[in-house]
Amino acid sequence: MKVAWWQVAVACGVLAIVGVLVFFALRGDSPSVAAASASPTPHATGPSASDAPLDRLADLESGLVSQDPAEIEQWLAPDVAEAWQSEGGTPLLAAGSTMSIDAATWTESDGFASVDATISGPEPMVSTLFLVDVDGRWLLAGTEEN
Repeated sequence: MKVAWWQVAVACGVLAIVGVLVFFALRGDSPSVAAASASPTPHATGPSASDAPLDRLADLESGLVSQDPAEIEQWLAPDVAEAWQSEGGTPLLAAGSTMSIDAATWTESDGFASVDATISGPEPMVSTLFLVDVDGRWLLAGTEEN
């Protein structure tokens, strides 16, 4: 299996996010699903970073499995999008893939979040998605196959 440099960049981003999450866990600020599902706070551009964006998970799922580069790019953190574009901006998942995000696994802390997703189709897998809040939107910063 050939590994593109943008995949290495995403992996490095994942490691950075994991490091941040471990830091907060060691500090005792470990995020919890209960905290993430507290009552919503309105935000001008969509769900706020303090809320699990349950109403946006279906959009995230369809955006990440899309075969349309413009749709995919909307759901990528800026640095990930840049690396992805420089490698040709090809679909992230094989055609025919579907994604099901498990909202019960949502955790967040200080502008970072993680949630588990099951990918079905030609290349099935279970992954943890690492997200970052950018202007009130949760965007993909990296993944880790479970």
